[in-house]
Amino acid sequence: RTAVLASTNNELRREVERRGVLEEEREALIAELRHLASRDPLSGAYNRRAFMELATRELKRAQRQRSAFGIIMLDIDHFKKVNDTYGHGVGDQVIRQTAQITQQKLRETDVVCRYGGEEFAVLLIDSDPRMAGELAERVRQAVEALEIAVGGKTLRVTCSFGCAVIAGEALLGETVEAVLQRADAALYRAKTGGRNRVELDATMMVPRAAG
Repeated sequence: RTAVLASTNNELRREVERRGVLEEEREALIAELRHLASRDPLSGAYNRRAFMELATRELKRAQRQRSAFGIIMLDIDHFKKVNDTYGHGVGDQVIRQTAQITQQKLRETDVVCRYGGEEFAVLLIDSDPRMAGELAERVRQAVEALEIAVGGKTLRVTCSFGCAVIAGEALLGETVEAVLQRADAALYRAKTGGRNRVELDATMMVPRAAG
């Protein structure tokens, strides 16, 4: 009888362990599926839907704390020419490397999103106008220095940037869409102003101290 009980207990223990392993595998699979659902398959950056969800939560947090909420929009200059000249395979490579270098040059807390086509959006966590401009300039320089080997030749690309940061009481009543529009308007100015440059939203212009 003791031997039978011991055997039964061992079988139950093995079954519990087996189910525990299956549950761990299930949770890992769910986590991986959630990760894939939030990512752009080409660039590895967040997709637009996931970005908007994250940005909405971050804006609410910033509003509660009266901190700051910022977005950088960046667009690869003359991207159509890259596709037309070198093909879409090279264009995809440019998008991937732009996303990678952007993430590398930002802070760990910042979130990079492929917003559409050759356009990216960056969610800045607890930034300020000066820091946003400095981060965008850091990425701009890194992209400009990037060398992409294409058929024995070296391809170089540049990006244009628009930054918008809202802070303190001004955050009340703001929406993610409105801040995106501010950043996009600054990006448009960067494009029309010659490309490969950083422009700030007009509300971010900080007056210099006298003297």
